[in-house]
Amino acid sequence: MQLYTVLVVDDESYIVGSVAALLQCQHQWNMEVYRAFSGEEALSILTTTRIDILLADIRMPGMSGLELVKRTRTLWPECMAMLLTAYDDFGSAYEAIHVGVKAFLLKTESDERLLEEVGRIVALLEEKRTQALELPPNAFQRGELNAQLLLSLLLIKRGEEQTRQLLHLLGIDSGELWLICAVAQDTEEHLSSLEWLVRDQVSHRAETIASCHIDGNLFLLMRPNAPISSLFGALELAQEHFAEAFHKENSFVLCALNQQTCNLHSEYLRINRFVEAVCGETNGFIHLLPESGIDEEMCNHSVIDTITGYIQSHLNSDLSLNVLSCLVGYNPAYLSRLFHEKTGEQISGYIAKLKIRQLQTLISDASLSFNTIAESLGFNSRSYFNRYVKRLTGSTPQQLRDLAGISGPDLS
Repeated sequence: MQLYTVLVVDDESYIVGSVAALLQCQHQWNMEVYRAFSGEEALSILTTTRIDILLADIRMPGMSGLELVKRTRTLWPECMAMLLTAYDDFGSAYEAIHVGVKAFLLKTESDERLLEEVGRIVALLEEKRTQALELPPNAFQRGELNAQLLLSLLLIKRGEEQTRQLLHLLGIDSGELWLICAVAQDTEEHLSSLEWLVRDQVSHRAETIASCHIDGNLFLLMRPNAPISSLFGALELAQEHFAEAFHKENSFVLCALNQQTCNLHSEYLRINRFVEAVCGETNGFIHLLPESGIDEEMCNHSVIDTITGYIQSHLNSDLSLNVLSCLVGYNPAYLSRLFHEKTGEQISGYIAKLKIRQLQTLISDASLSFNTIAESLGFNSRSYFNRYVKRLTGSTPQQLRDLAGISGPDLS
């Protein structure tokens, strides 16, 4: 299921908490919801995390919602924006339309109305994913020379000096390189679509130097301008678009190379061995080809153990996907996919399950007030806490305590 990242921004914390709780309880969508309480705080999230849907208050101290939308567009052009307001402000609504805002809602409107608009925006995002597969004219703008050079580097064993000269012809004289193999086993037409998708998604993170198709697989040589972990989320999107369009999955194998010592021919052979041994059983996932002696599967399980252990011991802290991804140094979208692949559940669902389990333990202690319980589970708003519990269990905290036959504080 496609992961959508949502950022809710309002200087009133109860609005942020209420909207976030509402969205996280919608099982028809897989959403990771981030929270911010000012435009400046929102920008700090936007500079490190791709946001698909922005919901912002139009009037906030400092940066307005309209200004935030404009700033967001420079970072994530495909982001869809909704603005919330407490006023019938038709002038602002008119300006919002001109900056590409997709919905303009009063805060007094019902939850159903908000969800209707979010559903409409999700449909627009899905439509864009389909349109992304249409190759524009001259999509690659590359000559056959670069493809032939890359083929030569991959398939023919050459000496260090010959390799250096060929890399120089490709415009590579120093720095790190990425070699990406898309294991698709597919037609030339499908590989061209896959190549377009990868290059489009990775364009903000790396420059494509050369590409070629070998035996139904796609190879790209790239010069990065970001850490390799930032590549995972971009490849994740390309992978999902390809699977949706052609009903096929592909695996990506990544190599990070030092240009001074890299041997693309040996890396090509190493990828082939890896593909034969692993990728046939793990289609639709992304593999960072490790150095010899490093067990990738063990590394992945170590990451999951780290994440689950941190969540269990920090239920009263910020457990957003952004925080968890920083903890292990993974791209948020890739971490979400990895967690689901290894555990069978979404991170947000795992957190909710632990919080409700802890709530059931705490609520049985009649000496604990609901404010104390809310704080111990990471809720800074009592109304947000009540709404969260109601949506996940069907009962308010007080009703759960009443059902258990326990008398305690905060019974009014």
